[in-house]
This record gives sequence, structure tokens and C-alpha cells, in this order.
Amino acid sequence: MRDTFLILSALLMASCSLIPPDNQDVEKKMQTVEEYDGPTEEAVFAGGCFWCIEASFEHKDGVVAAISGFAGGEEENPTYEQVSSGTTKYREAVLVIYDPTVVS
Repeated sequence: MRDTFLILSALLMASCSLIPPDNQDVEKKMQTVEEYDGPTEEAVFAGGCFWCIEASFEHKDGVVAAISGFAGGEEENPTYEQVSSGTTKYREAVLVIYDPTVVS
């Protein structure tokens, strides 16, 4: 049981250390938000690996966009490597833009 837990934990951590998305991906998502003509609200979630969090929201009904980034730090323009090393006050976070008439 312990070995299974360790293997699953290692796989989860490895999946969160993939190459970060490039800016074109963010720009495409922002275009989607700009094209959406319904009401929107925003929420920010930080809980470890932002790709895992983002994937949880991307395909939910009422979610217009889920965009990965960093939150809470003070350094200017941190890199993914700096944030993931734990040497900054930043945390991986996801901005979720959603339609409040669909999501409560």
C-alpha cells in the first residue's frame, strides 16, 4: 500500500513539472474571453500545480476561460523555474473567468 502511494505521488508530482504553456496559449484564451458576450465574473485559485487546477475548470459548463499564472509574490516578472523552486513568495494560480448565470 505504501509503495503504491509513493508511486502515485511521484507520478502526480512529475505531471506537474511539465513544460509551462507559452504566451500564445494565454493570448488565445484571452481572445475567447473577449469574444464572449455574456456576463462574467472572476475567481483565482491557488493549490499547487496550476496545470492540474486549470484542467479541472477548463471543460466545466459556464467556465469561459481558465488561465494559469502566478499570484502573491513581489519579484518582477518571475520565471516558472523561480516560482517552482520555492525561492519566491509566488504561488502557481489559475484565474477562472465564468458566467455567474451558469456557475454559482
